[in-house]
Amino acid sequence: MLSYFDMAKRVKRWSLKRKDSGESGQMAIFVALIFQVLFVFFAMTINIGLLVHDKINLQNSVDLAAYYGAQRQAEMLNLIAHTNYQIRQSWKLLAWRIRAVGDANRRTHPMKAPSNQERPIPMRGGGGAEDYASVCANSNKWQEQYWGTSKPPENQYNVCYDPSSIRVPPLPETVDLTGPLVPINAIIRNLSKDLQNAFGGYCSQYGPSNFILGATWLAQYKVDVKEKKELIRQLADNLSQNTSDFRDITGDTTFVGVQKTLLNNLTRSNREGSPQIEFFNSLGVTGNRNSWLREAPIKPYVFYTDFLGSGNTGCSALRKRLNDNLNGIPEGFDSSGNTDQQSKIRYMNAVRSLMQIIYEPQDLTSPFHSIAGVEKNPWVMAYVGVRAQTRPVKPFAPFGSPIRLTAKAFAKPFGGRVGPWIYSSWPRGSGNSAGQADDRIDPLLPPVADVDPTIVAGLDHVVPNYSRYPGDRLGLRAQRAITAFVPNLMQFSFSYKLYEPTTDVSPNGVDILARFPNVPGDHPMRKLERAAISPDVFDITYYSIDPQFFVGYSEARRAFPIKHDMGFLLPDTPYSINSQITLDAPTVAQKAPWMVDSWQHTLTGWVPMGGNDYSGINPEAFGRCGDGLKAIPGGCPIGGRTGYSVKLVNIDYLKSSLPLGGVSGESGPIYNPPPPSWQSFE
Repeated sequence: MLSYFDMAKRVKRWSLKRKDSGESGQMAIFVALIFQVLFVFFAMTINIGLLVHDKINLQNSVDLAAYYGAQRQAEMLNLIAHTNYQIRQSWKLLAWRIRAVGDANRRTHPMKAPSNQERPIPMRGGGGAEDYASVCANSNKWQEQYWGTSKPPENQYNVCYDPSSIRVPPLPETVDLTGPLVPINAIIRNLSKDLQNAFGGYCSQYGPSNFILGATWLAQYKVDVKEKKELIRQLADNLSQNTSDFRDITGDTTFVGVQKTLLNNLTRSNREGSPQIEFFNSLGVTGNRNSWLREAPIKPYVFYTDFLGSGNTGCSALRKRLNDNLNGIPEGFDSSGNTDQQSKIRYMNAVRSLMQIIYEPQDLTSPFHSIAGVEKNPWVMAYVGVRAQTRPVKPFAPFGSPIRLTAKAFAKPFGGRVGPWIYSSWPRGSGNSAGQADDRIDPLLPPVADVDPTIVAGLDHVVPNYSRYPGDRLGLRAQRAITAFVPNLMQFSFSYKLYEPTTDVSPNGVDILARFPNVPGDHPMRKLERAAISPDVFDITYYSIDPQFFVGYSEARRAFPIKHDMGFLLPDTPYSINSQITLDAPTVAQKAPWMVDSWQHTLTGWVPMGGNDYSGINPEAFGRCGDGLKAIPGGCPIGGRTGYSVKLVNIDYLKSSLPLGGVSGESGPIYNPPPPSWQSFE
């Protein structure tokens, strides 16, 4: 066996022999060649990694930009939805005034015979003929209309109690109204004194007062709806006019916001790669708001009681429709009464002014035509698309053409409701919902002018009425519906002066709720009216109601004339639906179970499972809001929501057959899929 020293000598001789053979330096050349190959692979790996990073960054940025664009679209739809609910509230106010206040002197009215039964109020008059709810204010319940110095039996001082004869007139055609709207506010303000002096026991003087009162209520409703309708038209037109842009609620172009969102999230190399950005607004494909948002014109019938005869007895009552241009005008003031010629002139001026508003124009698109609200066509989908292209230059590929990166994304508002359809089905290809009379979502609304010619107009629902909950077939015809307000109504006298500011316009819009002019504070009637229009079970089922609309949309700068919720007292007073529910509705809520008793119950929209979990609806947060959290548009940062949220969707979804027809179950593709150029990979 070799020793250690012998082994070392042999290795040394072997190494010297290798040096002498001339093979030194070959390994260095091999290493140099290998290094070049390794460097190429290294550069390729770095470039591919950077390209993948830029591609992922571009896609994420496009997703965020699409999400931003859909958010702006959702805000506009939420404004439309809440304004549509405000129209519903105006209708509820008109119906409540006519049935709870205007008809309060009837013998069978719950003011005379309260009942908590869910049964119809008997609608029979003294003559035995079928009757409609009618505006008749000729009793000492009204401050302006007290007969004599002593209080006789009710059937003597209240001519509305049990009139001797009733005639229900036919429902005539309407006429088109032309000419500018005459300002009616100043004219009507002077009528209260005239009406107060007109009651000296002459039957022919009572009809005009009833006409003025009913016409004032109807005019207030139509002026208020006109404002709301015009706002919805502005919002819908803004969404419909352009496929590549629309203005958001601040007046800025959405495309600019999309562009900034995308650029601010791009990597440096993507930003320096000459990014090209395209934006697609799906509602702009239609070019016309009527293709996706349809107004439902209606013709409400408001009746009042006119009287013929003279003296304290022998009055003959006629039920007249005050918005009947042929037979609706009252008989007028008796020449032997206490009314002077100047009062007659003022009265006729008021009648002429009101006539320009209360009659339904033949043009269904007129701003002054009554509507039940708007219904959205489900076959025209609201969504946005964003597509971007960049050519980033990589550090190990400085020469030649840069690689082109492309990405696109689609996002859509979802979960909100503009409002109920008129019918429960919407056939594909139809411009409106359709069905039979029993398929109406709210069967108590008047017939829709251009859809419901077969529905008999002589039914009781031609007088303003509404459903309090899904499936309600009585509405304010139910004894219980009016009885809930009777204890409050009995505590004070009524007055024409409460309704004088017919067109009282403030920075917040038209205020049509009852109040004495120039008198601070709430009148009890105003509180009752706010309670009467506050959300009920039907409303929270079919409408997206923002309970703190003022906080969410009215405090910041807005490009559109957003209308505050009814109830504000001062121009800058924050008053929203939550105030109606928490401050006013409790006065009657114990006897009106259909009324919402918590503003959180309006949060019936889609609720995420968690901050980053959109897999479903969180039942624990549905209809709830975290304590101590400031409200945001649509509800709360954590907890329940209402209105439209936003989600990303893929191209296959937008091209697929969807079940959008309602209860009919009809399925089909949407009318406005992405254009062919957006359906390709690039």
